[in-house]
Amino acid sequence: MMQLQRLLPLLLAGLGTAALFRLVLPPMHTEVAPPISSQDCQSCHPAVWEEWQESHHAFAFQNPEVRRLSQNFLNEECLACHAPRPVLQFKPGERVLARQSDRSLGVDCLSCHSRPEGGVASAQLNPRTDAACAPTTDLRLTSVDTCGSCHNQHGTVEQWRAAPEELQKENCLSCHMKDTFREGGRRGRVHSFPAAHDLASLQEAVALEASFLKGQVHLQLTNHGAGHNFPTDERSRAADLQWRSMQKKTWGEWQQVYRFRDPYRDEIDLNNTQLPAGKTWETTLHPLVPPDAVEVRLLYRTNPFQPDDEASVLQTISLLPGEGKTSISKDLAPPPSINQGPSRQGHPTLVRDFGKTLPVLSQKEREEILAWKELWEASFANGNVRLASPTGKALRKLQELHPTKRMAAILHWVEEKNTPLDIQRWAYAWWAKQPYEAGIPRMILRLKYEKDPDNVLSLAVGLLKLGEGAGLAGLLQVMTFERFPQVQTLLQNTTWTLETAQIYFQSQKENWDKKRFLKPSSYVSRIASPELLGEMKSMLHRFLSQPLRPVDDARFVFTRMSPAIYPSLLSGIHQDSLYMQEHCLQTMAWLGEPFGRWIQRTEIDRTDFLKAFIQPPPTRTRRMEAVGAIGLPEGEALLLPWLTQGNREEQTAAADALLRCATLPLQNSSIVAMEQVLENVNLSDEARFSLQLIQSADASPPSSLDSAEVDRRRRWLAQRWWTQSD
Repeated sequence: MMQLQRLLPLLLAGLGTAALFRLVLPPMHTEVAPPISSQDCQSCHPAVWEEWQESHHAFAFQNPEVRRLSQNFLNEECLACHAPRPVLQFKPGERVLARQSDRSLGVDCLSCHSRPEGGVASAQLNPRTDAACAPTTDLRLTSVDTCGSCHNQHGTVEQWRAAPEELQKENCLSCHMKDTFREGGRRGRVHSFPAAHDLASLQEAVALEASFLKGQVHLQLTNHGAGHNFPTDERSRAADLQWRSMQKKTWGEWQQVYRFRDPYRDEIDLNNTQLPAGKTWETTLHPLVPPDAVEVRLLYRTNPFQPDDEASVLQTISLLPGEGKTSISKDLAPPPSINQGPSRQGHPTLVRDFGKTLPVLSQKEREEILAWKELWEASFANGNVRLASPTGKALRKLQELHPTKRMAAILHWVEEKNTPLDIQRWAYAWWAKQPYEAGIPRMILRLKYEKDPDNVLSLAVGLLKLGEGAGLAGLLQVMTFERFPQVQTLLQNTTWTLETAQIYFQSQKENWDKKRFLKPSSYVSRIASPELLGEMKSMLHRFLSQPLRPVDDARFVFTRMSPAIYPSLLSGIHQDSLYMQEHCLQTMAWLGEPFGRWIQRTEIDRTDFLKAFIQPPPTRTRRMEAVGAIGLPEGEALLLPWLTQGNREEQTAAADALLRCATLPLQNSSIVAMEQVLENVNLSDEARFSLQLIQSADASPPSSLDSAEVDRRRRWLAQRWWTQSD
């Protein structure tokens, strides 16, 4: 007791009376109402709200550069990081998924602070427990992996971990959310998130040095301030080092020296030239005519095609012969606007036995097969080959090669970036003559990246031989090359012109995209072979990737294949990984009509199937989205209750799904239910507009609803399919 009496004055002096009582007294338990929307945060946190509104987090969904690159979010995968669900719903470092409502707020308060357990997360060690939003200390907010859920798409977190210790500082917050003190002396973090759209931050990241001596110009750029590569994260960003010379008092044109950039996924001929943290890049220029003076500048572009006069000038140096100088020119003004705004381990074995994937051949096996290439080509060029001859024996051995080894060899040569073109063409042609089912997934993926017309045609032929209509896209692509000799070969002995052939194959492709058969009589619910299922298992595992490219690749394949692989998607939604479930469900939603038609042709009870399908809570909103996109009318009765019993996200998902599958015109009971829901003032704008469109296709959207969300819902209404005849 005496010890407490001696300590009490010291505690009061150091903490103040109010802080002391918060430490020694039990917290007050008050009834709290967690925020429904981030807009609820503004009244209590006006300063933070104003800072956030100036940030590119707030601008994430409305950013015109993002809109252009995502085709106004027609590429819905971009929504995940530009309108994310609360990041704390996911495991540390796991990529986030898109939310259903309030997307126009971008990366808002709840994206980072909403806790799945209820209330909001705070980085404060002693948050006010009597606050309306029930804040709870959650140090995940200070974790690099929490930021990495969105900002590690192109390896920024891995770059930070590989940086020198002195550049890592504490974590992301050290540079992008610096300490500040708010009203009343309470410590907090700046919520304007200065980064790649902030000129001062960019200028602090790198140092440009130049010297001009004996007619040579030496340039050096050091990444001395960023804890990651420069530039990092978005591949659309680029930094260009340029120079110009003065002759007879006249400046010449700016000339490109070097570009620092991570190229887009389809720019397979370009390499990553980002500058890692703590590293220095340097070069020496040798002008043919010694200049009177030189000028060097570093430009920063928010997209690689941005004109020079719209780029930010980060640093500039002007030199006379014999001079050297380091310049960090912070007095330079930015352009009118800068307008763009850890990997998972393997997943547990899937529920069903998928079989084995294709083998990986040894170097010796690949060389042996490749040695038969010229003999194989000669046999087809000369027509008849005697099997007793050396050429014939080699041909026979090649043709008798086990299909899995043949397919493995073909895939090795067509997927390897540095394979000579003649070997690639031979491998594709070999596939076209003897296509093997297990190769379908990865050969469909080759359609995404292959540019050579000969190879695209071989791909198309092989896929069509196996009944995979994805080959029609390749066929149409080849037909855009009017002078390509193979096009003429396709049309010989027919009465078709190029135009009539394009019209025919386009109609066949549209039929495939909707119904997944090439002719009505050809539809069979084929049972996939164990080898094909093994390859589909490999594709499913790409859904667990942190980088976006493997996820995009897997979805590209799944959304173009025949219904034989749909059971693989259904298997994926029963896995332990929430991430696997979500991506399988989203892929079903992207498939939409073909998946719905496949279910129609099965013998399962559709109502029972959809009822069980919609129940599991962790992925319920995504399940509702899939039910709506599948488009079967049995979904209506199952979705209606969630308009009232669900939370804001579930209400929005249910309304959107009903727009895609509800019976039109509506039943009286559905009309009454929807009118009652529309009276709810807390209903999201997205849900309100979906319900209004169900009532009338001419409904006007809420004025605050973003144009991309309006377009998406009108597109859904136009794509309803189940009442149409086959």
